[in-house]
Amino acid sequence: MQLPEFILRPFDAPRPRLQLPRADFVIESGAKTFLARQANGLLFLRDANRNDADFTLAIGAPIPMAGLTSSSNRESVFAPRLEEDASPAPDIQQWATEQIQSGNVARYVLLPFAGEHYFREFPLFFRPDGTGFCRESWNTDDFPFEHDLSLHDWLEARAPSLYASAGEIFRREVAPQLSNARLPADRNHGLTFGQGTRADLRAVLRAAFALEKIANAGLIRATGQSETTFNRAGFWAARGEGGEVEVWFDHTTGQRFRLPWKPDSLRLSRRFWMLGDLAIDVTTPTGLYWDYHDRGRGRLSESPHARDFSLQFIADKLPPRAEAREWLAQWLNEIGADSAILDWDEIEVFEEREMEAQTI
Repeated sequence: MQLPEFILRPFDAPRPRLQLPRADFVIESGAKTFLARQANGLLFLRDANRNDADFTLAIGAPIPMAGLTSSSNRESVFAPRLEEDASPAPDIQQWATEQIQSGNVARYVLLPFAGEHYFREFPLFFRPDGTGFCRESWNTDDFPFEHDLSLHDWLEARAPSLYASAGEIFRREVAPQLSNARLPADRNHGLTFGQGTRADLRAVLRAAFALEKIANAGLIRATGQSETTFNRAGFWAARGEGGEVEVWFDHTTGQRFRLPWKPDSLRLSRRFWMLGDLAIDVTTPTGLYWDYHDRGRGRLSESPHARDFSLQFIADKLPPRAEAREWLAQWLNEIGADSAILDWDEIEVFEEREMEAQTI
């Protein structure tokens, strides 16, 4: 039986997905049924009967698992998944119940926080005893803090109503610790494809470009970025002799937008961008590297960056339009996507906006 969906940010970046992430297993604890998903050394729980993804708990004790493995790609290193034949240890329900009854459970809040040179989300965990910790998605170190969240708020409040107090706690207690946090030892990871190959990605983009009105574009290049817990994988630029377009990704919605001063002279259809997103989804490019002193999206003094990659084509060497459409229709059918996408001929016009830091 297929388990329910369990989307967990920041491990699941917001972007088009054919297969949504699901719970690893189910835990029975007293009268409660919890959906459980493991990520970054924590067991995340959601009440199976509570239709509120905003209320997520986490258990931080070592998890007794049988068959838990992780592969070599970055996503599974930080969010290991159960293989098909893997299962929780026989006493997992008793263990989880004991952890909950002993108070070793925390309310998970993904806090959007604006600093002087960065804006991103930080994973905070509030225990009911007035203590808590921040555990970044790129390591398993805990940065402790204290809070005065009431039990009622801990149980009932929606996460946005906690942002103001959580932001003050973060600013006062957590940020100074993160500024001095050590970098992960295995911090640089080259570009890899978790479920496919670069050739698979290239084949889709080649056919997608063939459906566009870019016959005089000469050399065409599409540039994309890998998936990390800080970045949504996808194509963010396209260039040809006749023009170019460059976009950014909204970190909360995954939608593309354009900065006013960025180029927008190469007009491509909604079909092209969606085909690119689907190709990204079925190939899963991952990888990252660290840069220093830019106060970005990792710790406060360094940031992990996605790996960029480019695919190049010669416009007059692209396949005929009818051949490309037939190939894409077959590919969409194979991956379980709607072939109606091929009729999305209208030009994609991206919202133009400034990249303003939000405040809490």
